[in-house]
Amino acid sequence: MSQSRIHDAPKQEMQTDTVNTHSTASRSRRYVLCAILVAFGIWLYTLWATRVTPITQHGSVNGQVIRIAPQVSGPIASIAVIDNVSVKRNAPLFTIEKAPFRLEVEAAQLALQQIVQSLGGDTVALLNAKIEEVNARVKLAQAKRYVQRNMTLARRGVVSQATLQESLQARREAKLALDDTTEALSVAENMLNTKAQSSPQLKAALNTLDHALLTLSYTDIIAPDTGVITNMRMTAGDYVAAGQPVMTYIDTRHFWLTAMVQENSLTYLKKGTIAKIVFDVYPGKVFHGEVTSIGWGNDKEDSVTLNNERSNASGALQQVQRYPVNIRFFDLPAGTGLRYGSQATVGFYPDRTPIGETLLDLWMWTWSKLSYVL
Repeated sequence: MSQSRIHDAPKQEMQTDTVNTHSTASRSRRYVLCAILVAFGIWLYTLWATRVTPITQHGSVNGQVIRIAPQVSGPIASIAVIDNVSVKRNAPLFTIEKAPFRLEVEAAQLALQQIVQSLGGDTVALLNAKIEEVNARVKLAQAKRYVQRNMTLARRGVVSQATLQESLQARREAKLALDDTTEALSVAENMLNTKAQSSPQLKAALNTLDHALLTLSYTDIIAPDTGVITNMRMTAGDYVAAGQPVMTYIDTRHFWLTAMVQENSLTYLKKGTIAKIVFDVYPGKVFHGEVTSIGWGNDKEDSVTLNNERSNASGALQQVQRYPVNIRFFDLPAGTGLRYGSQATVGFYPDRTPIGETLLDLWMWTWSKLSYVL
């Protein structure tokens, strides 16, 4: 009897091991199946959320950038700013050596004086009126550029109507000043005798003086608006060429956000769609904004050529296309630490699904906390 039990013991152990093996294999299969189901569920959610609650980490702060270039060539006489410094509107930036341009003005004045005297007219009144008229025309041109910049920002929703109206008023005042100086110039011309008024030599002399005065005014380069000067590539004494940028102006008061969004995420996005934003520079905080425009072109240079080349290549895969979506901010803090190009993660709320937007809220909150360590 005891020998039979001894012989049965290994069989029982083998049966127990077999049962344990089957049990372990069964649990492993269940774990694998659960993992597959979870991965499949996440994949389905991702496909769904990509359209109804899109999110992108390809967001960056955008703003007005103007590359400052002189309108005349010459050596730099003086520089009034340093790199990465804040400036006010119309503050002097640098000056080009004026001596050659002053000589041109003096030569034009002498030529005009000789012609007016030969025709029996008053040179002083005509000269003063012409100088005032040119100065007023330069100021009006500056006011017009200021209005155009503010109108562009107003269309993006990043500048207040009060600021826009202020610039429009400045343009109206500059226009009135030009009208006054133009009238004064006309009066000075009418004081000449009939022969002088119809003289082609007088008209040519006035045009020459006009050009010389304008050219002289271009030697003083001023800040286009309040902002920051950066990317300076010059020192006093350097020769600068007309139209060649030597520094960059960035408007730091009126930023907006540009998010590069995948093509299949644009389905429900439109102007006015609410967005939540997490900046790298502000970890732990979620800011708000709204879509102001959606681009019609992607971010690839010469994309048509590149896409055609990819489509014709054997086995080539089409890359994911991204389009710029511009967003204006609702609640940026005063004295913001944002810089041009600052990175951000953006989630969009097209008001399609409360559940999806609740999950997106959770994700944006989580990402804002992770931004402390990432």
